[in-house]
Amino acid sequence: MGDIEFNSAVITMQAVIEVPALTNDPAPPWPVAQTAPWSWLPLNAACTDEKIGLFVAALAARIEVPPPSDRDEVVDALLAEEP
Repeated sequence: MGDIEFNSAVITMQAVIEVPALTNDPAPPWPVAQTAPWSWLPLNAACTDEKIGLFVAALAARIEVPPPSDRDEVVDALLAEEP
């Protein structure tokens, strides 16, 4: 058997979400980062409040919350969803 060689490459995994094409009707009731639809949003400790707002808006876009919804209604609807 031959010697095994290792290179110095490091693979780093990063949690991301794909940014949906959000409509502004109605706009989320919190600040949301302006990011191109279908791009990747990295989720890490360096996220700004607006990027966190975009993440929550992406989650909320997948559930039915009758407009007009305030932040509390959106959070309640998200918490009521099945995991």
